[in-house]
Amino acid sequence: MAITRAATYGGDPANSPLDAVRLMLGDTDCADACLGDDEILWRLGQFGDNALRAAACAARDIAGKFARKVNYSAGKVRRDLSSIFDHYLQLADELDGKANSGGSLVEFYVGGISRDEKIQDARDTDLPAPYFEFGQFDNPEAFNRLRGSTK
Repeated sequence: MAITRAATYGGDPANSPLDAVRLMLGDTDCADACLGDDEILWRLGQFGDNALRAAACAARDIAGKFARKVNYSAGKVRRDLSSIFDHYLQLADELDGKANSGGSLVEFYVGGISRDEKIQDARDTDLPAPYFEFGQFDNPEAFNRLRGSTK
């Protein structure tokens, strides 16, 4: 007896926890969905509609489906199904991390949006120095003046 699973994606993750979970999983192609709506809704019910936590569990559910698959090759054709398993476990860990950090999707400071903010950031000695700056080697004297250094 075949089980049919309905999978829908409305493209509205801001207003639909189901769509949010599908988007985080990359499972938005309903014709080839890894999980059915009922499975995702069940996970959402477990976590009070917390889409991040539900998506983390759903990623582990998908990984479980690929855990039984094996890698195989036939001539020059090779299928690495274990890499799909690893991918979904890594995704689950990332989603758990986001859920544990309060659900913030931006986990770093983005500064220097305006010209005044760029100058303020350049002079802030408490702000970690960036790994690189645009044109940092073009004119060392101007760079040092911007930093407030006399070197």
